[in-house]
Amino acid sequence: ALVITPADRDDIIMATCMAALNDVPLAGLLLTGGFEPDEAVLKLCEKAFTTTGLPLLLVNTDSYVTGATASKIDTRVAFDDIERIQGVMDFTAEHLCLGDV
Repeated sequence: ALVITPADRDDIIMATCMAALNDVPLAGLLLTGGFEPDEAVLKLCEKAFTTTGLPLLLVNTDSYVTGATASKIDTRVAFDDIERIQGVMDFTAEHLCLGDV
């Protein structure tokens, strides 16, 4: 899941970071509105970004436009796009857990 929220929503930013620290799989945290979150919040969330690799992205558009744009991203992989297919296979192999199989 990609969490999209305005950069002034400290509660959502902190909840997302807490989720990442508790092994909830997240694609990233996308902050909207064109401004940076409070420095104190970023300091509290620093461990989530550094230890889990949770990506933090900032955009200038508002949350509605950002969400609508993100929903239009084509995630399909063309059968002849060998480089992208290899990337998907490598990523899957690195993150596949077969411990319970």
